[in-house]
Amino acid sequence: MLTKHDIYSKIRDDLNGPVSELCREVVAFLTSPEAKPLKHITYISLVNGTSLNVECNDAKVLLIKVTDYLSSNRLHLLDMHFQFIETDDSDPIPVDDQALSHALKTGEFYHPNSGKLVDNFNHHLFPYFTPTDALEQLHE
Repeated sequence: MLTKHDIYSKIRDDLNGPVSELCREVVAFLTSPEAKPLKHITYISLVNGTSLNVECNDAKVLLIKVTDYLSSNRLHLLDMHFQFIETDDSDPIPVDDQALSHALKTGEFYHPNSGKLVDNFNHHLFPYFTPTDALEQLHE
């Protein structure tokens, strides 16, 4: 079982600079009591749980690098999934991994509910994360 000390050691060994700093901050948030009930983690969740300044030009790039690292085999604390959001006021619909794989291979994505072909589907797909067992165990 990974400990927080193991996690911070891996981060220190693998990353440096602003990415390392943000990664430590995100891990501190993810292992906090406030984050324990989160089962659907978005970039907004992570921004709200950290001091990341989204006005900073590099903020999005840093956050993507951090989530890539945290969902990689190197430090697997998060699983990445995708959701389809048709409009700003519509509810997100989880996207099956096979449907996403098909869309990436063929360039065709079908609406998860209606089955209709979606134009510019990449404008409607957004990542979200779920905690892995390793992250869940840190809360016990």
